[in-house]
Amino acid sequence: MAGFRDVPGSGYGNPYIDSLIWGGKVWDVSREPIYVALADDFDYDEALQVHGPLTNGWMSDEFFIGTWLDEFVGVVVDALDLCSSVSNIKFQQAQTISQANIVWWMYPLDHGVSGWHETPATNNSSHQRWGLFHSLFPEVLSEREFGGEFRATVIHEIGHGLGLAHPHDGGGREDGTTFPGVNGKNELGQNNLNQSVYTNMSYNGGLNTVASGGLKYGNQGGLGAFDIAAIQVLYGTNMTTATGNNVYTLPTKNDRGTGWASIWDAGGNDTISGVGSTAPVTIDLRAATLQPGDPNAGGYISQQNAIAVGFTIARGVVIENAVGSAHGDMLIGNAAANVLDSGAGNDTYFVESPNDEVRDASGVDTVYATFNFSNLAIENVFVNGVQVKAGGLAVENGLRLLKGGRSKDVLMGSEANDRIAGGLGKDVLTGGVGQDIFVFDTTPSKANTDTITDYVVADDTIYIDNNYLKKVGKKGSATKPEVLSKKFFTVGSKAKDKDDYLVYDKKIGLLSYDEDGSGAKAAIPLVKLSKSPKGFSASEFLVI
Repeated sequence: MAGFRDVPGSGYGNPYIDSLIWGGKVWDVSREPIYVALADDFDYDEALQVHGPLTNGWMSDEFFIGTWLDEFVGVVVDALDLCSSVSNIKFQQAQTISQANIVWWMYPLDHGVSGWHETPATNNSSHQRWGLFHSLFPEVLSEREFGGEFRATVIHEIGHGLGLAHPHDGGGREDGTTFPGVNGKNELGQNNLNQSVYTNMSYNGGLNTVASGGLKYGNQGGLGAFDIAAIQVLYGTNMTTATGNNVYTLPTKNDRGTGWASIWDAGGNDTISGVGSTAPVTIDLRAATLQPGDPNAGGYISQQNAIAVGFTIARGVVIENAVGSAHGDMLIGNAAANVLDSGAGNDTYFVESPNDEVRDASGVDTVYATFNFSNLAIENVFVNGVQVKAGGLAVENGLRLLKGGRSKDVLMGSEANDRIAGGLGKDVLTGGVGQDIFVFDTTPSKANTDTITDYVVADDTIYIDNNYLKKVGKKGSATKPEVLSKKFFTVGSKAKDKDDYLVYDKKIGLLSYDEDGSGAKAAIPLVKLSKSPKGFSASEFLVI
């Protein structure tokens, strides 16, 4: 069985962690697990011999409920798994009541008390601590689900059993402290951080900015970011939890089975999703800062608007992606390479890494960036608070201009008319809706073969720069393009005569440049047209 080790109740360099750590003693799990037991009435005499009577005079064998319901057992097991998932705590079922480090009882507590628990620091010389849960908890069966009051109570009391204190009292030791600005259990304190969305050790359930779900939903269903941080200070960090590519989906309604949780995810490429939401969502990929004075020290809220449930992200966790709803969403990135994807609706994005990708299908959208951002699908772009041109790019003669660099680029147009030049590298070019122009203004080479994913003969045009593809004619410029001579274009797998400089193989959708015009030398692949558009001819080209 686990022993004890001494820890201070403050001095951790953080007022929130100082407050949540009771101090005195915690379990020593370096060698043995914490043995636990759910006791029945017939276990009382054996447990009493190990533990001794409670000093508050509560326990009496005449008031015990004989058997734990399976539904209640499941809640306790879930709570233990939750604590183990964020830390190096291991729990094991005791073989006997005498062996148990922690024993839990169902008991008719005083009115208004739903649970009570000793801490490791309780003045008791035995190896055993007790926790009590109200056996007459009103409508308790409906409150055992995620976000319900009974589940929140079990997690809260087990927190005490591991050495956590309330944010309004800091525990019972002389070195106990409270959250900044909190002088009583009902006070939210500085920046309203004394709420269970941020710490399940709070007496203030849920989040005060949305309507309460009462006992049925909207309570903390897991651990808050402050709880996770404090438990990890005491018991280490579990870096094996959720290392795959996980999706965390926002609840879409206020109902039983929904509540708050702080995400602990140790790896993978992960996503918070608002798919299926019936109203706009806010998804914030930033993790709790834990910084004193920061309104977001306990985490940034992700939720469907006006829904009293959702997520925060624990300190040290990186969630890479956000997928919005079909409504006007707000997606906020972090310092990682994010994919922020929201479809219909007038969406707002906040990006802080040049490696971020914003995907948006429609609506009038806005991006706020801390760097020179460009995306043709975005109507409004602000860089460091200053509005720049549409999509973050220049607009010329009604065309949005998008140009790649020296390596492989993925360039995507919008619903408007776009002018897209891939530059060097094997680029992937998508015009989107509208009458788009694809510009080829670099020296052709096998390392410079692009792909156009959505060329439409009826709408789109290809510009050929005669500074680089010299055989297409000397006439034509960027300001006054010239129609390509029909004799310079042929359809087939290779050139047929001396002036077939542009060769289109419609079987595979490949356009090549044949500098000698005769096929004597191998043609150079210029661009691959996906889906091999029908009717592709010399009339698709203008020379600049």
